[in-house]
Amino acid sequence: FRETDYLQHTFDTDTNYLKLSNTGTFSFVLLGLAIGDTFKILGDDTNAGTYTIIEVSERYIIINNGSGSESLNGDRNTYFEYLVTKETAPYISWSNEEFSYINGITSPDNYANLKYTKKRNIVRFYNEYLATSNLFTNNPIKNTLYTSNSDLSLGYNGIETVEGDDFTPANPILSPYKHTVTVITDFNTYKDLEYKTRTERGYIVVSDAERHFVKIYPSSMTFVNNGKLGKLTIEGEEKYEKSLINITYTSSDYVTVNDTYKTRKIKYKVVGEKFYIFDELGQKLYNPVFWHKISVNGASPSSKEILKEWLELIS
Repeated sequence: FRETDYLQHTFDTDTNYLKLSNTGTFSFVLLGLAIGDTFKILGDDTNAGTYTIIEVSERYIIINNGSGSESLNGDRNTYFEYLVTKETAPYISWSNEEFSYINGITSPDNYANLKYTKKRNIVRFYNEYLATSNLFTNNPIKNTLYTSNSDLSLGYNGIETVEGDDFTPANPILSPYKHTVTVITDFNTYKDLEYKTRTERGYIVVSDAERHFVKIYPSSMTFVNNGKLGKLTIEGEEKYEKSLINITYTSSDYVTVNDTYKTRKIKYKVVGEKFYIFDELGQKLYNPVFWHKISVNGASPSSKEILKEWLELIS
């Protein structure tokens, strides 16, 4: 095989070996390279020649370079040739390795690519997306793509599937709601937020008209400068959370509400089906919410009475 990629050439004068490092765009291991294989640098490169591989890793290989020189070091596009042998890449498809069980096919020991059946791909790669789409109905979803063996059942890496069975997707990442948020701020704050959104990812937290915190994954941001301050408009998708108010109580002296407020004790008031939550001084933290939108230590109550029992313990 012949490839061209941007590589860093580093010659070690102590070992007389040449190290070739890539930028992370590919893996030398996945190419099938192995110690002892022949590796050629082609074209008019100053390190052109035929070498033997001494060491292989994901990001670099080390080859014997004979009478190389540090003066030839540098980063550059490199045209190279390598050989993939049957010993290092024997062309064997994955069959029953590491499966806890395979039922419903005639020859489970020799059937290839069972890790990538239609049902397993749906569950592994589309589960959270389908869970978001299914939030309002929460109905079971049927896989109709598999037409020849709907009874195939597999257990692998903690995931159990039956190709033709209905399933209800779980663990949505996003809610079905989108938001447009306007903030008056300065240009430097906007640029800092833009940078963190691109590098650190994650969501931003804003307070809505009901003083409830909403977590938003930004999809776009625009800033209109107006002197010292400007108008920042953020559009984004809301992070899915089962509860509007999450109360966390541990063995410490504080109760934490929505990872934002800390108080030694909380107080509450019930009006119909809604709860008001106050801090220990009686300051209202949020406008009232329905009881099923409040969780305590990650658990959701099954009734209003159960929630009252839980809150009594930390009031």
